[in-house]
Amino acid sequence: MPFAPSLDTLGLFTGTAGDMACLLFTGTAGDMACLWERSWGSPKPVAELPPMGQVGALPATGLPVVSLKMPDGWGELLAAARLINDYEGARTHRELLARHGEAIGARLAELIRHGLALTEDEYAAARKHVEAMRGAMARVFDAYPLLLSAAATGPAPEGLESTGDPSANAPWTALGVPAISVPIFRQAAPLGLQITAAWGRDDELVAAAALVERVWFKS
Repeated sequence: MPFAPSLDTLGLFTGTAGDMACLLFTGTAGDMACLWERSWGSPKPVAELPPMGQVGALPATGLPVVSLKMPDGWGELLAAARLINDYEGARTHRELLARHGEAIGARLAELIRHGLALTEDEYAAARKHVEAMRGAMARVFDAYPLLLSAAATGPAPEGLESTGDPSANAPWTALGVPAISVPIFRQAAPLGLQITAAWGRDDELVAAAALVERVWFKS
């Protein structure tokens, strides 16, 4: 079912990054390492976004990790993504609200009402900001093939009412870059490491995620 055409993205869920690699391309872990070498040659620094802590095990992959200050405008990207989501989603599903009212769900109904109240100028400004950030992030990805960040803002919520706060993921969706979340375990607590790469680097991203996963489960 479509929602926001500018943001709707095909995604896959697997138990491991290695399984994800099997869905995208055929190869062993050794082949994935070769894919990394062919794509980026000698290890380039990997950038770590605040508020992540030190990614202690990742250097065991041979990839240096540096802390990155994001380009100007990054802080406004989430708001732009949410505005686009609400504006487009409201116009995709306004007939559902008109036909069924609150029966579509209180949260969706409120989103549609809010989105319909947004102006075309607000929407155009949000789209313009996303385009500007794509240019800025293209320069970042030229220097850092992978960016590391938290996959979520906190623990998964209890119950089935919500899948949690998507604010850690929404900016990457707005940019349209490939992203993957790798589970890691610290002090018996599962956490998610989100890894993103430049446009068109899906295979290399999954290969890197599989290598990172192997390092973590060995440590």
